[in-house]
Amino acid sequence: MSSAATEVSPPIPLMNLLPGVVLVSGTAIGAGMLSMPIVSSGTWFYWSLLAMLICCFGMLQCSLLILKMGENYRPGASFDTYVKDGLGPWWNRLSNFLIAFIFYILLYAYISGGASILEASLKQHFSLGISTLWASIIFAIALSSIVWVSGLFTSRALTILMVSMGMAFALSMSGLLSDIKMEYLQPSSDNAYLYFIPVLPYFLTSFGFHCSVPSLVKIYEGERETVRKALYLGAALIFALYLLWLVAVFGNVEQLRFLNFLDQGGNVGTLPELIVGSEQGVKQLALSVFTSFALVTSFLGVGLGLFDFFADRFQFQDNPKGRTKTVLVTFLPPAVGATLLPNGFVYAIGYAGMALALSALCIPAIWILKNVREKKYRVSASLVLLIGISIFFIELGNILKVLPAVGS
Repeated sequence: MSSAATEVSPPIPLMNLLPGVVLVSGTAIGAGMLSMPIVSSGTWFYWSLLAMLICCFGMLQCSLLILKMGENYRPGASFDTYVKDGLGPWWNRLSNFLIAFIFYILLYAYISGGASILEASLKQHFSLGISTLWASIIFAIALSSIVWVSGLFTSRALTILMVSMGMAFALSMSGLLSDIKMEYLQPSSDNAYLYFIPVLPYFLTSFGFHCSVPSLVKIYEGERETVRKALYLGAALIFALYLLWLVAVFGNVEQLRFLNFLDQGGNVGTLPELIVGSEQGVKQLALSVFTSFALVTSFLGVGLGLFDFFADRFQFQDNPKGRTKTVLVTFLPPAVGATLLPNGFVYAIGYAGMALALSALCIPAIWILKNVREKKYRVSASLVLLIGISIFFIELGNILKVLPAVGS
């Protein structure tokens, strides 16, 4: 037997994987996780774990399919290029439309959620009442101004905010996890399973790390095994943090109390008060900072991505006049939507999940089935396609109200 046949590739140092793991987890973790306890309040903890496993598995498999799609491209090639070359211009236009729709609907969700948090914070800390309309306008203008300055400035702001968000999350979890009551994790009724299926589109949005694959290939200069390991570790980290989040929330609040909170109009802005109570303290402050920064970082990340997309698509100049045009095209539609239809944070996450099922699951799976003959990839693509189609029709069922209502 030759030495080449017995040669084992050396393990990849953990520090080499760290940037990729941070990119994968940072792409997904944010405001989407704030909706998870709200939409799963009917199914509660244990069925939510199964929903998380399905969505994490689906997005991990689709990420590996995207990695396969770029196998014969230079590092730096985009998903747009893969689709255009492998499926043709019609699928490419559909993919671009879905991506723009997802970005728009997420920006609307973040403005709606951010306005809710701003409203609650001003009332709680400064006894200052402000309408949802003005809260939406202030939130949108303040954060879109950061993107207007420059991409570099936005990236630096994002770095500071994400570090602060991580510290606030760690601090709030250390307090909440020490106070959990295991009996609270049990659902209060025997029909919790009825609400399991409807939560899948919402959870899928929270695992949207597939878009990091082309960037990972570029960072690791085409070393696909390193990218693969970064994806697995990143997905595991995301799942672990979401698990801690749900344990911390559901372990501190009885299900009936949570459902009553939603019936009385509770939303993401008043969620910290529900979890830790009305007493002012370090736990509530840390949790409030975490929820606020989760929304802000998600808004800036998605906003910058859509800003760059439109700047390239419409060839706007990178000067004050051109950036103003791009800001208006990027942020004005979702801001108007948030002022006309406030408190739509949770519903918008579901619509994003519906579109994500098509763009992130179905399109890569169809690409593989058309262009790849290796059996393992075709089997994986078939499974991903099944998950994607299922989640699309599940959210359609949510919209048409033929499924048990999420969050009830």
